[in-house]
Amino acid sequence: MKKRAQGLSVNVMIIVAIGIIVFLVIAILIGKNILSFGKTTTGCTQKGGICVEKPADCSAKGGVLIDAVCTSNEPYCCLAREAYVS
Repeated sequence: MKKRAQGLSVNVMIIVAIGIIVFLVIAILIGKNILSFGKTTTGCTQKGGICVEKPADCSAKGGVLIDAVCTSNEPYCCLAREAYVS
């Protein structure tokens, strides 16, 4: 009696490949949404600050520098001293 080769059929391999592709697409979409959420919650204006060009500009306005996302033209986030809670 001859034994036939047993293994995964081509159909099963195609279905698995499609499933992996769908999983990767969903993971990428969710990852992008999570990253954009982090940027919007750490933005300077969302924290009540304004973006300034130099740290000295913040001191001149009587504010304090905080860690928040700003533009490349004005990379520092300045928060009014009254609004700053250490």
